[in-house]
Amino acid sequence: MAGNYQIQVRAKGIDAGSYEAVKNFDVTVAGTSATIAEEDITVKFYNITTGVEVAPSNLVARVPVEVRIAVPSGNNDLYYKLLVSDNQLGTYEVSKYSPDGSILWTPRKALDFSVKVYTRNSDSFGIADMIKTVSVTAS
Repeated sequence: MAGNYQIQVRAKGIDAGSYEAVKNFDVTVAGTSATIAEEDITVKFYNITTGVEVAPSNLVARVPVEVRIAVPSGNNDLYYKLLVSDNQLGTYEVSKYSPDGSILWTPRKALDFSVKVYTRNSDSFGIADMIKTVSVTAS
């Protein structure tokens, strides 16, 4: 991500007990910084058969939903990645980065889930410019 960074290099000999030299480098990475705030990212869930919106607290286990990610207009160069976590499996990736804001996901059991949408600009090279987390429950 664009910004100012400091890289520190430390060196020591094979038999040295502590570092013998330390060098700091200041680096400026040019490019686009995050163009969107977390509160600008909307995550909604829809029944894939009827197209009706489903409340995050009312998902059904083993029934697929469409996760729709929306951002304000003017944010055209964004990519989205969906990760889900629960207390039994931990975190797992549902989709890789894509410009498509529509992702299919099936809650695997009747559990509480944390759905994380990683959002980044097409010019970014980091893990994410912004992460939106939504708590959902499947019964």
